[in-house]
Amino acid sequence: MLRRLVPGVFGVLLLVAAITGSGPLRQADRARKAHVTVPQTLQPGQLITVRVTGFPAGSRVRVQFGLDLRPPANCCATTLIPRPGKPALALGSDGARTLRVRMPRRYARCTSVSCPDPELTFWKSGERVYVFVATNRFGSGRPAEAFARAIAHIR
Repeated sequence: MLRRLVPGVFGVLLLVAAITGSGPLRQADRARKAHVTVPQTLQPGQLITVRVTGFPAGSRVRVQFGLDLRPPANCCATTLIPRPGKPALALGSDGARTLRVRMPRRYARCTSVSCPDPELTFWKSGERVYVFVATNRFGSGRPAEAFARAIAHIR
């Protein structure tokens, strides 16, 4: 399990950096009005309904869950859903779709940017969680066309 998780951790950290940073991704988000809606409370291991709107028509997206820390930090997130190497989730011709994804029971807690040995941590009741959705181009060296996130709490 850990061996499958580690290669995806670098992608996880890239996504977390985008969430906490600024630049072209934030501009793309504002320009396209991408939006994500999730239930207010989430339960790890359960199927979660993620409503996505305002993305470019026909785009493909990936979903990620992470610990919403204050102040922001690049430390705590799940691998991408679907995992890298698998086809991303397709949106409709209107740039919208209701996705059903299973929230991972654990996330990787990294102490360094390269994250060579992540600590797998179970979610705790009451923690704030972000649900991040980005177009499939993210992490490819090119700017993502759009991204958005929503905040929820662990049940």
